[in-house]
Amino acid sequence: SVDLAHRFLVNIPALEQVNQILHILFIFLPFLWALGTLPPPDSLFLWAMEQVLEFGLGGSSMSTHLRLLIMFIISAGTAVTSYFIPSTVGVVLFMTGLGFLLSLNLSEMCLVFKHSVTRYRVGTKSKALPSGSEKQFTWKECLFYIIILVLALIETSLLHHFAGFSQISKNSPQAVVGYVLMMLLIILWILREIQSVCIFGIFRNPFYPKDVQTVTLFLEKRTRLVKIGVVRRILLNLVSPFAMIAFLSLDSSLQGLHSVSVSIGFTRAFRMAWQHTENALLETVIVSVVHLFISSTDVWWNRSVDTGIRLLLVGIMRDRLIQFISKLQFAVTVLLASWTEKKRRKSTTTLCILNIVFSPFVLVFIIFSTLLSSPLLPLFTLPLFLVGFPRPVQIWPGAVGTTACVCADTVYYDQMVPGLTTALQAAMAAGSLGLLLPGSHYLGRFQDRLIWIMILECGYTYCCINIKGLELQETSCHTAEAQRVDEVFQSAFEQEYSRVCSINEHFGNVLTPYSVLPVKLYSDARNVLSGIIDSHDNLKEFKGDLIKVLVWILLQYCSRRPHVQEVVHKTENKGQASLIILPALNTSPQTQSPEDSDSLNSEILDDWSDDNVFGDEPTIRKGKEEK
Repeated sequence: SVDLAHRFLVNIPALEQVNQILHILFIFLPFLWALGTLPPPDSLFLWAMEQVLEFGLGGSSMSTHLRLLIMFIISAGTAVTSYFIPSTVGVVLFMTGLGFLLSLNLSEMCLVFKHSVTRYRVGTKSKALPSGSEKQFTWKECLFYIIILVLALIETSLLHHFAGFSQISKNSPQAVVGYVLMMLLIILWILREIQSVCIFGIFRNPFYPKDVQTVTLFLEKRTRLVKIGVVRRILLNLVSPFAMIAFLSLDSSLQGLHSVSVSIGFTRAFRMAWQHTENALLETVIVSVVHLFISSTDVWWNRSVDTGIRLLLVGIMRDRLIQFISKLQFAVTVLLASWTEKKRRKSTTTLCILNIVFSPFVLVFIIFSTLLSSPLLPLFTLPLFLVGFPRPVQIWPGAVGTTACVCADTVYYDQMVPGLTTALQAAMAAGSLGLLLPGSHYLGRFQDRLIWIMILECGYTYCCINIKGLELQETSCHTAEAQRVDEVFQSAFEQEYSRVCSINEHFGNVLTPYSVLPVKLYSDARNVLSGIIDSHDNLKEFKGDLIKVLVWILLQYCSRRPHVQEVVHKTENKGQASLIILPALNTSPQTQSPEDSDSLNSEILDDWSDDNVFGDEPTIRKGKEEK
């Protein structure tokens, strides 16, 4: 079709260039298909839709394909509608309101509202919604969202109508707001780094609690971090979005109505302020700093591009830079692991040397993978890298959990997920898990269990995640992998350091320790004591401990003797013969009455209830008399 258009429209240079580029690209299509870089049509369509939604319209990747399609249509309709609004105030209000509403978890809120209406009509209490949705959305939160929306609309309209427009200079109102955004970015960055166990993944955080084994002490020492997390959450969810809206409302580019660049750029910018507040704050600060240092109108950046498109370009560069750094780190880690592992060194020496010799070509592969936002694939886990095909964040078909394997280990993870979800909400709100990006992976560890957590979707005050419980350690490979994970976690959380700010021993590892989450769950750990209880040192200690325990038992026994002797003395004075049964440690088995057995069973069950098993200390009964 391009070649046909080229024949009829010879005088159009743009079509000639597209024709030449496509002829060159068609030559490499069989080669890309053979390497697996050419995506299937459905994956290509979903990937392109996700990229346009995230970078062109300010949205986020979605947890399901249906949500992605619906959100893409609504977001594109928002940008198109803003193009035809005649008033500048109307455009700003429309972008602000729709940007805030689309950043919320609307599908879940509609589901809760529909469920409430149905229950009200029936007049009886119907079944609760899955995943605790009814708990998550209450009338208080709905009122909170309405107040935030009204305040944002009032702020935008007043600033846009009364403050006027001016080019950015060192004394302009927009520049002052830019200085405030710079301060907010620095403060939020510091507060986020304080929440995790390692600063930049290199230095151990001196403010993080050192004792993580005892839950009570850990929670007491973490109180300061919780307060800091509350301050960070207020700055992130309330102060920063309103400051960015003020920066955008004062921009002079909004005077150019009926412009495609203004409609797309500012629709994305007003939505990013709520959808990805931290990323939007960084992009706005970068644009503001560039404005202050490059004030000449002759520069292409200031002459041909408005603020919305600048923010869009900075957002794309920010994302691709983060991907490039992570993929470069991954490639270096695979090379070092192949060289340092003794079992793999002989078979991978040649490949390591070839990677070093042809490092420019390897770098080209990494850059190509970064530009396509596609995975970098080490072939058979060897340092031989290929570029995978572009795909969306949710690559598997169907909803999350439909393809899960149900086995004997499932019950442990089912019991764990509600408490883990609550702990993750608090950790994400405080910033303990770092910068939340769709597609990020986290690994949780407890005894012999591994939890794989993936972020699918992020928005204003919500985050959709996928939690996978990996099978328990059954093979030697699983045990070796889990042992390596334990080494990373133990050096970060359990090892004692003499220095105040020590260096992370596993810096550069693909696992970066972040935080400890207190979760109530069942334990099925099996401890093997062979070689410990029969060791020579333990037997030597046992001899001394035996005498101490015996003395302690005798003291406990003798503490009851005075009372018994007093009873015997009184009966002898009265001249009555009575049979006194002295208390003994081990009595002969006797038949118990039903009342005694019931009381004994009730005491045992009360002492070992779930509340006590999961508690920090055993429950101490007060006011009970010992029998």
